[in-house]
Amino acid sequence: MSSGQVENRGIESQFFKFLCERWSVPVHKALAVDLAYLGEGKAGMRMNACHEYSTVRGRLHGGILSTVLDTAMGWALLSLGYNPMTTDMYTNFLAPVLEDTELAANAQVIHLGNRTAVAEAVMQDGQGRLVATSRATFRIRKIQSREEV
Repeated sequence: MSSGQVENRGIESQFFKFLCERWSVPVHKALAVDLAYLGEGKAGMRMNACHEYSTVRGRLHGGILSTVLDTAMGWALLSLGYNPMTTDMYTNFLAPVLEDTELAANAQVIHLGNRTAVAEAVMQDGQGRLVATSRATFRIRKIQSREEV
């Protein structure tokens, strides 16, 4: 993903460009998830709830919602220069998401320790309705070189 498509909300420009160039995770491309913005300790993502990700009743599978929320929280940590690995995560599903619904996930780091961090994320549909929330704990390691992300 090019850095021109992602809004920079206060990250040093060289690091921002480096992070955006690393956006090549196959599963995220397969899910058609887009990084919308990066700020210090914050990240936003967007996607469309496609038919391929739905259940028999035409609702987006909860695992897809969790994947996008987890990814947004991970990007919030990457924006601070930490390589995250999810160790614990819970998600609250608050409303069903039907096929062809536009979604936006917004995440922020709420605690940054020496070895672990905690982040939260919310997901809303195109009308601003809250559909899911999540909180996760991550094991973190400071990014030492641009090859580590």
